[in-house]
Amino acid sequence: MSSSADDLVSALVRKLEASIDTTSQDTTGCLLLAKENEALKIQLKALKTEKEHEDLKIQLKALKSENAQLKKEAQAHQKEQMELLCRQLQDLQKQVVKNQKEQADAVRKELNDLKKVDKNPQGASRFLPKELNDLKKDDKNQKAQADSLRKEINDLKKVDRIRRSK
Repeated sequence: MSSSADDLVSALVRKLEASIDTTSQDTTGCLLLAKENEALKIQLKALKTEKEHEDLKIQLKALKSENAQLKKEAQAHQKEQMELLCRQLQDLQKQVVKNQKEQADAVRKELNDLKKVDKNPQGASRFLPKELNDLKKDDKNQKAQADSLRKEINDLKKVDRIRRSK
């Protein structure tokens, strides 16, 4: 071979070797970049998980706060309802007592009228015992209703005290 052909072959061999070295370096570089890329992906996943965890913590805190607020509102509403029921029961009890007094006054008046009729016996006195017994029964029934209402009010007050103590 001639020297120029040797030179040309030598130059081609050098170029080929340089190309192989570059390719080898490129391959090594690519492998390193791939490993670095995988490491970055893992870090990104960890950061996403950490961010999601922080977001969940914030949501949990908000839910707890909302739950506490709803609980307070429910307790306030329950207290209002109990107070309203107690007032209604007290109003009913007052009305029953008022009605009993009115009926008792009516019974006394009627009894006095019947006594007047009895003093002037023209046959009206024979109705007195039956009407008097009916009036006494009505009076007993109303007293029993008033006692029942008083007991119910006291029971509700006890329940309210127990709930407040909780």
